[in-house]
Order: sequence, then structure tokens, then C-alpha cells
Amino acid sequence: MTLSIEQITDLFTGLKNLPKAVNREPTFMEIAGYPHFENVCSNILAFYLQPSNEHGFGTLFLDTLATLIDEELAIDGSGIDVRREEITEKGKRIDLVIESDNYVIGIENKIFAGLYNDFSEYSKYLESLRNGRKVCKILLSLRSTKPSSELDGFQPIGYEDFFQKVVANIGSYFLTAHEPHVTFLRDFIQTIQNLQEVTTMDRQRLEYFRNNHQNIAILLNEVDGLRQDMRMKVQQLKEVVTFEDISTCHIESGLWRSLTYGSLIFREGHQIVAQGKYKSQLESS
Repeated sequence: MTLSIEQITDLFTGLKNLPKAVNREPTFMEIAGYPHFENVCSNILAFYLQPSNEHGFGTLFLDTLATLIDEELAIDGSGIDVRREEITEKGKRIDLVIESDNYVIGIENKIFAGLYNDFSEYSKYLESLRNGRKVCKILLSLRSTKPSSELDGFQPIGYEDFFQKVVANIGSYFLTAHEPHVTFLRDFIQTIQNLQEVTTMDRQRLEYFRNNHQNIAILLNEVDGLRQDMRMKVQQLKEVVTFEDISTCHIESGLWRSLTYGSLIFREGHQIVAQGKYKSQLESS
């Protein structure tokens, strides 16, 4: 089976139209090799979610969460305790637990890992902390996730939506925010955004190869056949040409890489060109 010129053209056009990687400066987290580590990201979130920490952003992050999960959730910056790796009765670990006098918030943070966690166990543990307070359960993830019964009450929130609201509300905090924590936050946000761009591009590439894998395999077989054909032509020319009276003779193979011409024989300033074509080209000519 061979491909027509139109089919080959369509393959290369589709490949050419895939999004290209953007040349950009790496973030500090990317240089350090940390963007894929959920624990690192959770530590950073815990720092900025605690209003009393040195960043100077106050309740910005908590206020942002409140607008995404419950417009009526009133955030009071006092008496807030943010904890990491809270252990449940069965030894499971919740990434972030936030407690105040009025509410309990549990956050499961997902960058690339699948949703294999025991959300029912997490939910049960958070409910045990209720004590008359409002309980909010959040799944914060790089990719968009639809609500489902498997999440056992955890509300999906994407990093993109979360950071959009953080950036939209950050203006009023710049007078109180402290350097270098503003720079650290900017680097963190940019790192997550870069991961989202890479994920989007990878998805489109996977879709392209999934939809075209049969024709790609055929094309690669044709290329391999062309290579073998050109090697054979070079060998035949070596056997046919007499070299005794030739002062300078050079046989060069490998020009099939251009997919058009095969080999050159240089003979006293003259050249012989062996040209190779795909079977589909021969059939259409």
C-alpha cells in the first residue's frame, strides 16, 4: 500500500500546523527542576494561604478560593491554621487543611498525577473536623476536571481560574506585599502557566499522531524502501562503471535524504545522477 501525493502533503501540512514551542526564559522553579513536584507546589500554596506569613498578601489567596467555591464564605484573617500533609485515620495524607473558627477547607493538589486518591477517606476526615463549622473540599488541578461522584464532594478548581482571580485582585495588595515574595509568586504562577501550555501542546500532538498513525507508518515504510532502492542503485553503478581510465572518481550515497536525488558519480568533471521516486510518484507519472 502506498500514499498519494495529496495524502503525503496532508500529513506534512498537519504536522506543520501543530503549535510550536515558544522560546521563553525558564523560571527559577524550572531551572531548579521543581515544577513537576506536587509537594513543592503545595508548600508554596501553604505559605501564601497563611495570611500571617511574611508575604504581605494577607487573605488574598483565601479570598480567591472563597469566590470560587462559595460566594457567601466569609474569610476572617485571624485564627487561621494552614497545615500540610494532614494524616487521616487510615494513614492517607491530605495535601492542605485550613481551619478557622468558622470553616474547614481541605485541598487536594494535583499537577500531573492521576485521580487515584481515596477521596471518600479525605471527605470523611474533613467531616470529622466540622464541629459546627462549614466544610469546603477542593480539588486544585492543572487540568480541568469535571465534578463527579468519585470525587466525593470535592469541588474541582483549575489553576488557570485560580490564578486569573489572584492576578485580578492582587493590585490592592502591592503596597503591603513584601519583596522577594512578589517575585516568588510571579515565578510560581508563570511556572504553572508554562506547564499548562506544554500539556496543551502535548495533547494536540498526541491527537495528531493518533489520527494519522496508519498513514505515518506507510510513509515511513516508503522512505525505508526508497533508501534501500538508492543503495542498490549505487551498488549497481559501482559494478557497471570501469574505473581504470578515470583519474578522479567519487561515488557518494545518501543524497536520498532529500527524497529526490539518489547518488552522484563524478567522472572527469562530469556527473551522473541516479534519481529515485516513491512508488506512488511512479504510478502517478
